[in-house]
Amino acid sequence: MRNLKRVLSLALASVMLLGMMVVGASAADKTYADLTDSDKITNQEAVSVLVDIGIIEGKTDGSYDPSATVDRATMAKLITMMLMGNVDQSAFQGTVTDLKDIDSSWAEGYIKYCYANGIIEGDGKGNFFPTEPVTVVQAAKMLLVAIGYNAENRGYSNDANWSTNIMRDAQTTLFYGSTYTTTIRSLTKGLSVKATDALTRDNAAQMIFNALFVQNYDPEYQYDGGVRYISKYTALPSLAATTYNGLNRNVGVLTAVNDDGYATVTGGDIVPTKKINGDVTLMGKAVAYYKDASGLVSSAVVEDKDNTAVTVPGDLVNNSAKSKDVTKWLTNNGLELSATNAYIVTNYVATNTRAITAADLAGIGNYAVAYVIDSNGDGVVDALVKTTKTVSEVTGAVKTKTDSDGKVTVSIPGVTAGYVSAVGYEDLSKGDLVMHITYAGTTYITECESVTGKITGYKGTSAIYIDGTSYTRSDGAYGGQTVTQMKDLDTSAKKDVTLFLDENGNALYAKLVDATSTYNVAVVLGYDTVGSSVEDSITATARLLFADGTVDVVNVSGGNGTSIAPGSTLTSSAQTAGTNYYLVAYTIDSDGNYELTKLTTSDVDFGGKDIKYTTISNASIAPGKAVFTDGFIGNSSTAFLVANYSSSNNKFSTAATTTGIANAPKYTGTADGVVITVDGTAALVFVTDGTLQDASATSNYIYIPSSVTPSYSSADKLYTYSKGYVNGEEQDIISKIALTTGAVMKVSLNDDDVVISESAHGGVAYKGVSFGNDVLTVDTATTPLVGKAYYTLADDAKVFEIDSDGKITEIAASGITADKTDGVIVLGASDMSSTMKAQYVYITKADSSATTATVSVNNNPVASANTADTAASCGTPTKNTTVTVSVTGVADGATVSVTLDREYSTSFVANATLSSDGAGAYTFTCSNPASGSVVDMVCVTVTAEDGTVATYYGSMTINA
Repeated sequence: MRNLKRVLSLALASVMLLGMMVVGASAADKTYADLTDSDKITNQEAVSVLVDIGIIEGKTDGSYDPSATVDRATMAKLITMMLMGNVDQSAFQGTVTDLKDIDSSWAEGYIKYCYANGIIEGDGKGNFFPTEPVTVVQAAKMLLVAIGYNAENRGYSNDANWSTNIMRDAQTTLFYGSTYTTTIRSLTKGLSVKATDALTRDNAAQMIFNALFVQNYDPEYQYDGGVRYISKYTALPSLAATTYNGLNRNVGVLTAVNDDGYATVTGGDIVPTKKINGDVTLMGKAVAYYKDASGLVSSAVVEDKDNTAVTVPGDLVNNSAKSKDVTKWLTNNGLELSATNAYIVTNYVATNTRAITAADLAGIGNYAVAYVIDSNGDGVVDALVKTTKTVSEVTGAVKTKTDSDGKVTVSIPGVTAGYVSAVGYEDLSKGDLVMHITYAGTTYITECESVTGKITGYKGTSAIYIDGTSYTRSDGAYGGQTVTQMKDLDTSAKKDVTLFLDENGNALYAKLVDATSTYNVAVVLGYDTVGSSVEDSITATARLLFADGTVDVVNVSGGNGTSIAPGSTLTSSAQTAGTNYYLVAYTIDSDGNYELTKLTTSDVDFGGKDIKYTTISNASIAPGKAVFTDGFIGNSSTAFLVANYSSSNNKFSTAATTTGIANAPKYTGTADGVVITVDGTAALVFVTDGTLQDASATSNYIYIPSSVTPSYSSADKLYTYSKGYVNGEEQDIISKIALTTGAVMKVSLNDDDVVISESAHGGVAYKGVSFGNDVLTVDTATTPLVGKAYYTLADDAKVFEIDSDGKITEIAASGITADKTDGVIVLGASDMSSTMKAQYVYITKADSSATTATVSVNNNPVASANTADTAASCGTPTKNTTVTVSVTGVADGATVSVTLDREYSTSFVANATLSSDGAGAYTFTCSNPASGSVVDMVCVTVTAEDGTVATYYGSMTINA
């Protein structure tokens, strides 16, 4: 709770009198920025201020719980806190009241304080009812009296219309003298409530917040014939102005949030060093924050709800003759473009202020979420915000972990690479489609809305129809699908599909509603009968290969016309495809017997679904390939069975099995077999012949820093490396052989996890790396900028950074810092050159030391070992000639400054900055002396991203 700057002098006699005090709005122990459910708060501005100045606080679990009801005892405490600051209720417990039901209340002292000052009255029978919910009218009466209204004069007590009188003053403006003036706000400003409504924590905050800024007044009385009446009102300052030390509202536009979450507010005076939090989702919007006479009060900026944000359609044109003209659209929305001082915010990065033109709004595209903002309600656009997010499917269970500092990170298979800081992941589960973007180290995730129905048409390549409703296609370049991919899921309008939508309501991605998992299919490898027909006890048995790869012998029940009936045998004429197997769907009866339904190359109705098989030959199958062969579409439930038939014994070898197209087997050549489909979607792929290639990355990769020296046990004949990394995990490494240090190596481990062999890593080494739109981009040579190679990442891919000390840290792919000087090793499956899918990425961070720079003056080298006293000679230029200072080889993120001893040379001009390859040329013109020669000093300072500084000194003798 907050500290008070002044202590209220309170006279406690027979009656406790209301005192006023200056309560400095210093930082509360628990701030608004700490609340875990701020996104669920409607009255965010009110809650943020009251939490930050200490009137209210969150719950012990870190939430605010805005929808919870406030009881009468809590309201008494809140009003006491508003007037007194952080005071313990025990200070007032000695106050005498006639209330009989508060002795056991946790808020007894607060209730007594409010009662002694006329803020509460009870029911006249000695009851206060502390545990009952406080209503809006009851809370309004308490607040009105607390800020100076006279309950008796205003008709709040002993008046049949007390409720009406209270709501009148709570909802209307105040007046004094003979003129009416508008207050800063009324008690119910911003609320839509009835007098009898129970007050929620959210609405209580808004009413108390309003009370801080309502202008108080003091009545003056006169008498006419012994009857007292109010002659005029004298305006009094608000609680914000007095008790809260000049608390005042400030607004501006949020234009930046740094890596620590601190905001820059343009138009206000907030910069990151002020350490006020900002939410990147408010970038470009008008935000509010509060200060008092001592400085900043707010812990976080909140959206100024008075500003107007309007979504920009993706298909506007800059053509006045068209109906979708930008200017027409703006006019229809009551807006116009500003000439200057507007912002364009793209993917949470703001440009400098400039005019927004019609061209900026034309053709934004359906994939982008874009809106224009009128921050101050004057009808002029102040900002254009555009955000392009990547589309990904959640492919597994979401996991979280908490570090020793209490920071929570999350791993979302298919979306993030490893554990990252994220927002919006809480309700995600496998199969969800999300849009996401990473900014300032945090991944912001939005779950896509969806509709389910049948595809009833499409419009060229621009729209898809679901149950007759048209959905414009979003952009497929960011993980979405084309209209062709969507409509190919079903061209007969028989199957249900789920269509996922972007934030503009456009079609992103379609998936068949997964019904395959409820329909059991199998392969019959053998069939027999047991028992005697004389005894009528014949039992049919079948040896089944199931979709999960298991094989079992089961009893077969009696069948129907399409079933395999008892007594059937596997003969050449009965084979349905391939060699010696049937393809079946099955159900299991209450006795555990299987009813087998033979499948054919035509649709067989099974449980209301059409199931059939199709023979495949020379099929193309590879991991992640949804349309894997001959137009068949798989999904995350598609099972792949791989078995080889032996003609010598007419049997299949044990099948290998995988589930999901991401885990499909890979064939170097061709594959033969069959595909079982359920309503057109591949449920089971049975491959009977082909050359199978291992597409998994099963190798173990180790890294041991160069500084690590192993210990050797002559008894065990084992080396122990006390600090090493196996697949990025730090651990001791035990080996039968001496291992290479300072490099990523591939090793084989025995069952005891002891290294038994070592070889080169087998990946591809590059120099230069960046990551964006789910694509890893690397330079294709050991020198940068020669060419590019592009990789996707496996769902469970890991990215590691190796620092200058050899320490490995796992990072999210989104956390890769583009750097052309970093070394990169890309590791994957054995066929990585063709699939271009990375399993492990090791990034060796380039030494950011500034001493790697190369500096010369007029082509004369200058070393960092030089000092001002021992500067290298850099030639003897003449007056009014140009001198060039060249800087190359500076790491990304470094800054360079070039200065001269201006006692002799006064016309230094820097005409270039660092280029993309870390080079810069700086020129100046020699001036003075008028005669003779002088020595002028050149100083080049290079400051690396890590703060390392190197200084280069050179000297020149300038001749007149």
